[in-house]
Amino acid sequence: AVVSTQSTGGHIGLTPQSANALGGFRVQGRNSKEAAAILEDALELQDAGCFAIVIESVPEPVAEFITKTLEIPTIGIGAGRFTSGQVLVYHDLLGLYPNFVPKFCKQYSFLSGEVHRALGDYKREVDQRQFPTPAHSYSMKVEEWQKALTVMSLIRDQHVSATKGFVDPIVIESLSFDTTNKSTPSNTQVLPQNTKNNQTAKSNEQPAVSTPLPNITPSPS
Repeated sequence: AVVSTQSTGGHIGLTPQSANALGGFRVQGRNSKEAAAILEDALELQDAGCFAIVIESVPEPVAEFITKTLEIPTIGIGAGRFTSGQVLVYHDLLGLYPNFVPKFCKQYSFLSGEVHRALGDYKREVDQRQFPTPAHSYSMKVEEWQKALTVMSLIRDQHVSATKGFVDPIVIESLSFDTTNKSTPSNTQVLPQNTKNNQTAKSNEQPAVSTPLPNITPSPS
């Protein structure tokens, strides 16, 4: 026997991952040959060290016999009343797919319409810039943002210089830390344009100067 070094569960009967090889999503073990093969699979999995076995889409008497034969628990899904425990796919039992319900599944709710409504509301609020709001956003200390802005601006400018050979005018949008949700920043700064590499700046151009940090309104603590 193989000695297991970690918890592993087995799965017998209909295994959805290999349903095509089994002839599709159909009940397994409805004849003596298939039933015997499923029992042999269960015993081999137990000997290999499985802590439990899922029995799926198997006739009730076959699943009951296997459960009574094994020394480890069985979990049934479409395997009748006599397995050690039961499991269902929550999409099925909550009614998320109203157009198809497996025979073995009981629907305890019908949430398909509510799910579609909620997803539609989410999409609408994102499209209309109503979500996220400041209440759903993280803030940071003003002094830390000022330090971060300086470093991030340098990294950005170095990257642009390395990839384009020059720095285009860039608008730095000051981040608002108040509780308003404005679509347009209240304060912007424009960095002066550097001249392209290997070109002489025009005589009337002003030399680049460091741009002051934007004003930031701290969020309430």
